[in-house]
Amino acid sequence: MGTIAYNTLERLLNNFCRESLEIKSIGGNNPYFITLKLGKGKFEQLEAEILSLCEQRIINEHLVADAEAPEIQKYDKFIPFPLLRKAFAADYLNMEEVRQQVALW
Repeated sequence: MGTIAYNTLERLLNNFCRESLEIKSIGGNNPYFITLKLGKGKFEQLEAEILSLCEQRIINEHLVADAEAPEIQKYDKFIPFPLLRKAFAADYLNMEEVRQQVALW
């Protein structure tokens, strides 16, 4: 899994699984491994939860919060927030690659 897919998976878990898996922290070494601190007995549900999310019609834009305005480049502060979110989702997230990688599990 590459860096973009890793970041996408991390956001997917953070946005959609934080409560159901009782995620206390997400860490790791991008893109080599991801570490999750889950609630007691939730590890058994992790793979099924990821597979279920990959079957849903989640797109890159769903992984960027409306209140979020990720500034990556020098002049991003001059760009409207909706456009920044759209550019971030297009350039730094790839839900299709995550689906392909998870299908290989």
